[in-house]
Amino acid sequence: MKKNKIEKQLKTLVNKMPEPKCELLYNMPVKQPFLKKRKIAVKLVTMVCTICLLLFCGVFTVNAEFRELVISFLKLGAVEEVPGIQDTEIQPNSMDKKENNKSENNQNQDIQLLYSTNMEDILSVEYLESDGYMTNWDGLFYYENEEGRKEFYQAVDGEFVSKDLEKLDREVTIMGITGRIDYSFSIVDDSIILYENNLHKTILEDGSEAVFSLEKGKNSRVYLKLYINPQVGSWSYPVRYDVKTGIIEDFLADIQLGGTELSKLPVLMDWYLANDDYAIVTAGTSKADKELYLINLKNKSINSINSVTGLTNVWGSKILDNKLFVLTGDTEYFDYISYDFATGDKQIIYEDITKWIYDTDNEYSVIFTGGRYDLVQKEENIYLADEMSGKLKKIEGITEKLIDGALINKSGDKILVSNFGDDFIKQIGILDINKNIFYLFDRKGNPEIEEYSISWQDNDTFAINAADKKQAKHYVYLYSLNE
Repeated sequence: MKKNKIEKQLKTLVNKMPEPKCELLYNMPVKQPFLKKRKIAVKLVTMVCTICLLLFCGVFTVNAEFRELVISFLKLGAVEEVPGIQDTEIQPNSMDKKENNKSENNQNQDIQLLYSTNMEDILSVEYLESDGYMTNWDGLFYYENEEGRKEFYQAVDGEFVSKDLEKLDREVTIMGITGRIDYSFSIVDDSIILYENNLHKTILEDGSEAVFSLEKGKNSRVYLKLYINPQVGSWSYPVRYDVKTGIIEDFLADIQLGGTELSKLPVLMDWYLANDDYAIVTAGTSKADKELYLINLKNKSINSINSVTGLTNVWGSKILDNKLFVLTGDTEYFDYISYDFATGDKQIIYEDITKWIYDTDNEYSVIFTGGRYDLVQKEENIYLADEMSGKLKKIEGITEKLIDGALINKSGDKILVSNFGDDFIKQIGILDINKNIFYLFDRKGNPEIEEYSISWQDNDTFAINAADKKQAKHYVYLYSLNE
């Protein structure tokens, strides 16, 4: 190992830094909230980014030294001031008047538009308030009061219109195991919204626990997954599912690994359902011999990613377009390599890199967003990295405090970064990849309100979730990029 690596490891031990948790995460979510690290009584989903190891062989194409391309920086002069609870100093604007008209018409008051503003014609901001629990959910607003009444709303021209979701409460069967799913859903064009109302468990004859779950795929499909002993996390099996008709398609049927059908393998976990052509799964006859496999759904074949790529010790993988990307190396320093399905060419995207951790002395590190673009710290600069081309662009104005928990939107063309303070988000930055610009603005929080998460609402809108200190009122702040 290189001398500087040994020194870094010794520093790590001296400072008692926690070792990276080596888990595999194949289906890197593109839309998840970045959560404040303090505890709050809300449902939160955390995501763990993982990195892995390989000793590799073969011939690769290595990128030449990157040209220093630069993403321009625009710091907004205005400081956003979050309105307070019943803030009487805020003058109502046209959207507030619309809200007042809604009140006069005796329309629903579960969610109210407290205030709206425009930040230098770049961002439109709306502050929403509710006396019940409220959060943004897949482009809608979920509301629940103390009596347990649940409603979904959508924002239409400053109004909040109730959105009726269809109910899906039925029995399902996979591999002879029957259980129950209870969801609300809505389908608009090719997009589906899913909300789980209740989780039902089935106890099997051998004492195992079975759970069914609906999950949205990257290819606009819905998958019904059967989990056996989900707390262990070593076995699950997906089928394609039509929420309207309840029709199940076992698209993995007849695929065998070493003469054993996939569904009968003891270890079957960490599915990455990339598209209708490929899937990735960790499989094996035991936890000791589990390995990453690529499933070709067109010809119903399965092969280890090691054998497909000609590499060894591949521990992590995903698919973008017509390329397979693999993580190799050890848990601290690793390589990230692409494999072209069509040509078989391999290209090193990142070599001898480490996962970015705040306030550590790493000269070369990466934050994976789950999309095509990542954030890379190289020496003292932060870059936007394009996994498909391997090119870096220096981002002016961005700092280490901003990039922890970077979030990419669904279309993969904008990255959201933020700097959490004790009770509020001090700064927010938006990296618009197509426009080649990084927007940044400062914020002034309200002492009565605690902000606890930030996430994308849609491709051009992100949201902050907040509540007052007594959890009596809940807030959602919506920020929309103006065209």
